[in-house]
Formats: sequence, structure tokens, C-alpha cells
Amino acid sequence: MHRKQREQGKDVTRDEVLEKEIKQHKPIKGHVIVRCIGLLTARILCPHSRRLSDHWATTTVGAVPAGTFGRYIPKARFGRIMQNLHFSDNSDAKADTDRAWKVRPVVEIMQRTFLAGYNVPPVLAFD
Repeated sequence: MHRKQREQGKDVTRDEVLEKEIKQHKPIKGHVIVRCIGLLTARILCPHSRRLSDHWATTTVGAVPAGTFGRYIPKARFGRIMQNLHFSDNSDAKADTDRAWKVRPVVEIMQRTFLAGYNVPPVLAFD
């Protein structure tokens, strides 16, 4: 964007362009992040071999019903949130040894939460 404005002859700094772009976007609130994680979890539970963007299709694509994710969050907003969502420090020493180090904090919190909310009975059957 900065380069495009410079080519048009406008005298703007990179910081001015970034500040203007930031002001154009709505702030991201906690419940929206939870919604994004919920949609990712839904994708894990109902995967398909095509693109993630198929969940926002206006017509049915394979086993994915039309407008599935679009009811909860627009595709562009989901993409921007996922681009900027980080749960761990990139300079962490565990990055070399733990393949799941980027999502480990989220997984640990989910495991604690599920353990606190669900008591496994002594006999559990899967059909």
C-alpha cells in the first residue's frame, strides 16, 4: 500500500499508511477469538480435502453445507484474525524439540478445562 501511494506521487510515510490501515479495522474482542477457535475445532471434527474457504461458499461444496461459517464471522475477518493470532513466543527454546510448541499452550488449557468440566465414568463404551 505504501509503495502504491508513493508511485501515485503522494508523500506519505510507511507509519502513516500502517496507522491508517489499523484504524480501518474493528478491534478484535475476546468472544471473536473464541468464535474463530470454535470454527477451527468444527473444521477438525468435520474435515474435507478441499480449501478452508469452502466453508464460506454460498452453495454446497461436497459435504460442507452452504454458508456454514459465514453465519458466525466474515471470511476476511477470520483471515485477518488468524494471521495475527499467536499463542507462543517464536524465540522459545522448545521450538527445536517440540513439534506442537506453537499450539501447546492452547491444548494444555483445553485439556484442563475439559477435565474440570467432564468426569469420566468408570465404564465408558464407544459404539
